Amino acid sequence: MHTWAAATRETELGEHLGAYDVMGDGLSVLVDCAVATGDHDEFGARLAQYTELGRRTGNPRTELFSATCSALGLLRMGRRDECDEALGFALDNGGEFGSTERAEIEFVAGLVARDRGEFGVALAHLARARTASADGYFGVEELLHRSHEARISVAAATPVATAAIRELVRECTDAGAPYLASYAAAVLDQALLAEGVPVDIHDAATGASMEEHAIRAETSALVVNDESAWGRAAGAWQRLGCSIWLARAQFRSGDTSGAEKTLDVLGADDSAREWATQRPT
Repeated sequence: MHTWAAATRETELGEHLGAYDVMGDGLSVLVDCAVATGDHDEFGARLAQYTELGRRTGNPRTELFSATCSALGLLRMGRRDECDEALGFALDNGGEFGSTERAEIEFVAGLVARDRGEFGVALAHLARARTASADGYFGVEELLHRSHEARISVAAATPVATAAIRELVRECTDAGAPYLASYAAAVLDQALLAEGVPVDIHDAATGASMEEHAIRAETSALVVNDESAWGRAAGAWQRLGCSIWLARAQFRSGDTSGAEKTLDVLGADDSAREWATQRPT
């Protein structure tokens, strides 16, 4: 909420002063907030505003970032062709900009691939994002990327040391990022389950991201392993829109037709479909 309010003020101030770079930065954050909360109406409205700003100013950087930040939201809304077009535009044109812009494009491309179940592709994009900048990532930004890498690695059954994720949780806490620490802790629970280690089921804390709420509902389903628990997980993922996580939860809840529809909307490949439709052991 604080982020949304600050970005709204930034957008309004930029528009009032005619400082379109400031306005664009604020709109970028507002689009990201709408994606993170699953508010598709807000996403559509802010994206239209951002796109119009790029058209009106003819600013190539604004056009690049409106395409970049729209991709994940478009995918989750089921607008896959528009997602592919936006991300393709960003990847094709990012080379004309600096390392910061290229890193952001690769990061978003990684999240799009993740939500389509293309975990190897996602990790490759995130690796390129990490190395795109000569200065590298630092602070909370680095911790955010490592948290996503851990989440994808666990899902892909790629070896990941639980000790490393524990350290990530500690680093997030020490960096003053409690919600990111809580997200990493939710990922740690699934890593431990993958190793056969029992975990306690915890609800997400007040203020936690919707994605963390969905991950923890998913963890509960992995522990309980019945259709009703997977139905609750599907409901949590549904609030964010279409994703491979939603398809798996739908399939395991017994909603096989819903899972197939979600996979079709995502344009999921054979590997992603196999992952999402595995029966729990």
